[in-house]
Amino acid sequence: MPQGLIIAAQVLGIPFLAGINLYLTVLVLGLVARFAGVLSSQFDPFAAWPVIIVAGVLTIVEVIADKVPAVDHAWDAVHTFIRVPAGMVVAGIIASGNEPYWVVIAVLVGGAVSFTSHSAKTTLRVTSTKTTAAHANAAISWGEDIFVVIGSLLAAFSPIILAIIVLIALFLIYFFGPKILRGVKITLMLFYNWVAHIYVKVRRFIQRDWEPLPDPLPLPRKLEKTVENDPPLFAAWVIIGRVLRRRLGWVFVWPDRLMLVRKGFFRKRTKTYKWDEVEVADFESGWFSDRIYLTAKGKDYIIVFFKGRTPCCEDVFAEINRNITTAS
Repeated sequence: MPQGLIIAAQVLGIPFLAGINLYLTVLVLGLVARFAGVLSSQFDPFAAWPVIIVAGVLTIVEVIADKVPAVDHAWDAVHTFIRVPAGMVVAGIIASGNEPYWVVIAVLVGGAVSFTSHSAKTTLRVTSTKTTAAHANAAISWGEDIFVVIGSLLAAFSPIILAIIVLIALFLIYFFGPKILRGVKITLMLFYNWVAHIYVKVRRFIQRDWEPLPDPLPLPRKLEKTVENDPPLFAAWVIIGRVLRRRLGWVFVWPDRLMLVRKGFFRKRTKTYKWDEVEVADFESGWFSDRIYLTAKGKDYIIVFFKGRTPCCEDVFAEINRNITTAS
């Protein structure tokens, strides 16, 4: 197999592993370089005993810290500034001995790949914490450690297989990553508004005459002009869609129409329906949010209202029903 292809595969694969668990990657590669003799001379720095000992001690610390709830998030946050530069250094070491421009390309690729895997690891851990109350974090961490060990062995013995696995992983991360990040953001917003809602209830119980300040409605400039020129009966900051297709957006209710606006990555998607085109299916009150299920011109929508924000879901639902009844 051409040496250049092997180096390219290692430059792609090893920084990806370093973005997940830097110290374990260096430890396994160091042990393989020292005792197996299958790695090129570029890996000689990894085989030095001081590097192996330090990597071994830090691996033990990371394996423990990564299994402890809350500590794992702090550890990942600190290592944002360690894993990515280290991935660049490792890629540079692997490509050393080649033309200088290849070394620069390797450093850039190593930084991008290690940043991607580190970001995916951090996002997955936050998502696990929010959805499983951190119960699955330790199992995920053990899975990451096993993957890094196997990946490091593949980097030494079958780097092409590792490169293929990493390419598939990168595709999945870039395809699902934005959806996962959006899901985490929406989950955090729902939780924050629920906490604010509970706070308002408790304070009203203690101080009967206390009233919270009205919630600001975050509107882009184009929608602000629409609202100013034609004030709606209701305008609310909501979530529109389904699980991995949920989008933040707005719902506007006028006497003659309903408008749904979903925030897209590049543009906002706006749908406007006359009242005779809308059929309300149901209203549901939940623990963290309230929902309106409706069908308009054959399309199904779930409109999720943040708990405690004004206007409330029940008021909007009642107004929508009233307008539909009038139109029919």
